[in-house]
Amino acid sequence: MIAKTQQLNQITRGVQIKRLRDKIVSFILVIFFFRVLYWLAPATLGFLSSIIDFKSDFVRPVVVYLSSSIIANIATNSFYWTLYNLQIPYFENKRCNQLPWPWQSDPVGWKQKLKRLIWVYTGNVYIFPVMMLFFLSSLFEKVEIELDNLPSFSLFCFQIYFVMLVDDFCNYWVHRLVHTPGLYRFHKFHHQEIVCINLSSGISHPVEVVYIESLISIFLQFIIGNSMHPIGYFSYSIYRVWLSEEIHCGYQFDWTILTGLPFSATTSHHDYHNTVNRGNFSLYFTIWDDIFKTYRFYNQEKKIN
Repeated sequence: MIAKTQQLNQITRGVQIKRLRDKIVSFILVIFFFRVLYWLAPATLGFLSSIIDFKSDFVRPVVVYLSSSIIANIATNSFYWTLYNLQIPYFENKRCNQLPWPWQSDPVGWKQKLKRLIWVYTGNVYIFPVMMLFFLSSLFEKVEIELDNLPSFSLFCFQIYFVMLVDDFCNYWVHRLVHTPGLYRFHKFHHQEIVCINLSSGISHPVEVVYIESLISIFLQFIIGNSMHPIGYFSYSIYRVWLSEEIHCGYQFDWTILTGLPFSATTSHHDYHNTVNRGNFSLYFTIWDDIFKTYRFYNQEKKIN
């Protein structure tokens, strides 16, 4: 009995040490990623300002959004579709669940489905948000693309983390709202597939996209206004796309640019929501589900397992 207890304690300590190590490595990855963004943002915006007229109030937010989204989508899709195609055993063992991928469960129908996915993804990630930016740019103060007086790296990191918290708080309540009977008829479009892939992040009903983007964009603009430097907006757009695709990618990696942050969620956290369609409404953090008691289903299942 004593030997079994000691063995159990050793296993528990081993798990705790591994979690701590993974958290530290993930935090280092986050800082490195932010460093890359801190260099990339002014370099990209500086190049774009040399070839595009930023005088128009409508052009500025559209250029910032489109350029950051294109960079993020090229990077994320290149990374995840390499993993999907190679099916490396090490990474396949990191999957959130063992259900077959969509192209495995329905090889014939997948090619047609993928074409529809790409069209919907393109519309939701590029077309509708750009339309909303044209509308929103007429409501708020001018945001100048000024690359002088860059914020310090520590301020840059703090601003991104703060915006991420506010954004996730908004997403939590909007997401919870679209799970109510009156609005779920739009949101169920996102829940068509139980097994998620990275493209699932952009699969939503157009009504929901416009509704969510407008509500969250207006709220963030009122909270932050012009206090955030343009490179912060640019960098957060890239980071947000990467995180959205990460939580839908179907893999739970030990080291990620999400799990290194305090109170961060995991891919498994959101995968549980997509699989059972309840609870875990937050995207990036667990804090809101904890506070508002919508994390209990996930916690109960973890205890059972």
